[in-house]
Amino acid sequence: MGRPLRIRFYEEKTILHITSKTAGGLFLLQPRHVKVKFLNILKSLLSVFSFKLITFVIMDNHFHLFLEVKNINDLSDDEILKKLTKLNMYKKYVFLKDIKTLRRKLSDLSEFVKNLKERFSKWFNKTFGRYGYLWGGRYKCVLIEGGEAYEVCKRYIEMNPVRAGMVENPEDYEFSGCGKMGKYMDIENEVTKTERKKIKVDEEIGKYKIPQIENGFVFGCVNFVKKFHEKYMEKCRLKKSIKYKPFKEKLFSLINTR
Repeated sequence: MGRPLRIRFYEEKTILHITSKTAGGLFLLQPRHVKVKFLNILKSLLSVFSFKLITFVIMDNHFHLFLEVKNINDLSDDEILKKLTKLNMYKKYVFLKDIKTLRRKLSDLSEFVKNLKERFSKWFNKTFGRYGYLWGGRYKCVLIEGGEAYEVCKRYIEMNPVRAGMVENPEDYEFSGCGKMGKYMDIENEVTKTERKKIKVDEEIGKYKIPQIENGFVFGCVNFVKKFHEKYMEKCRLKKSIKYKPFKEKLFSLINTR
């Protein structure tokens, strides 16, 4: 049985949660310099692809990225050609100056994640004298609504090190959007520690894994999910609602292909 086709997102301002794990869940990303290299590759790709990094966390055996889709037309033709030449990417299309194809590729999430994982894998295997697969299968992607669903997902990502028992507070973990490397990755940390406490979701999100945020297609209020389901109902089915005490809205998800 073939693997299901992805539902692709190209609309500007779309919010996406991306996650991927190492093969066998091995702690291959544990050394600090390995995480630094991963972020360097990620930062270089973000300078070209039409995605903005909202927050992230790099754990020892997986990563989470919280992205917003940008308008690829904000880059001029010359800017695209110069940046891709510098990164040595899509050489054939750059040589042909096929801007239409390049814009399509640079707004494609699959192309973005493919470049990120492949470039890091080549560096990792060469550095450690290793060969074979580094990543355990395809990445997972969930469309996230704004508002409360956005806050739940963002805090869920940043609370990963707390759930793993690595730190007591998410801000104490270096390789996180709210940690030390968040500034390096140009993360806009608008929420202070005091304001985070007012959100009152840390304790709950810290205790529980929320499968809808990692294994679904879309995550948000009922109306948001229903609209998505009507458009893609042949590819996914509704999952029962969940509710967090600090929030007013019930949050729904779509999971699994039929």
